[in-house]
Amino acid sequence: MPELLLELFSEEIPARMQARAADDLARLVTAGLKEAGLEHGEIRTFVTPRRLTLMVGGLPEKQPDLREEKRGPKIDAPDKAIDGFLKANGLSRENCEERELEKGTFLFAVVETTGSQTALVLPDMLSGVIAELPWQKSMRWGAGSMRWVRSLERILCLFCGQTLVVQTRNDVPCGNKTSGHRFLAPGPFAVQISHAIGKNSALPMSSSTARNANRSSSPAQRRLPQKKASACVTIPACWKRSRGWSNGRSS
Repeated sequence: MPELLLELFSEEIPARMQARAADDLARLVTAGLKEAGLEHGEIRTFVTPRRLTLMVGGLPEKQPDLREEKRGPKIDAPDKAIDGFLKANGLSRENCEERELEKGTFLFAVVETTGSQTALVLPDMLSGVIAELPWQKSMRWGAGSMRWVRSLERILCLFCGQTLVVQTRNDVPCGNKTSGHRFLAPGPFAVQISHAIGKNSALPMSSSTARNANRSSSPAQRRLPQKKASACVTIPACWKRSRGWSNGRSS
């Protein structure tokens, strides 16, 4: 089934905020999908100092069609009550059904809503998620009013291989491009498929917090013998004189 890939590429996110930001992103997206009536599969988040990434699998191609029935007043109710019911539901008297119940004959409005394409629903939902993502500390940059932990430079958003445009208050560029390591692979490149993070973690420089912890040092560095820590204590001169010490030694 279709997958969603979202990457928020920014300046360095403080280490103490990374794990919480990933959890908050997953929470807000989960709530947004539920409100939109979109069922989904597993939600995975990935975080590095310069990017916050989320993947959602098992999304449908469109929202489900809805059929809602609303009971109105009795057919012999005052005209004002009937007109108010019709106006509230955007219907005419001819569009309503009359149904006999135990307490009389009532008007029923049957409202059928055709589900929208998921690709049309996601951009607005994700825009709200980005705006609502909480940070312990945030900043403004440029001429816009948007606040973020650091300046947000670029957004990557793909759904079912299609590039989605997610708008923000600072008009952050959004497309299908990402970047690798700041020094080893700094140039942007296009991501062609939405399942860039798969079993092999193919998306460059996107790793989960747990895996990233094991990569904080190279294998060669981990094999080096560890130096014992040493401590140096500075003793105030007045304290040494009161005890008859000279050059740190007792006389």
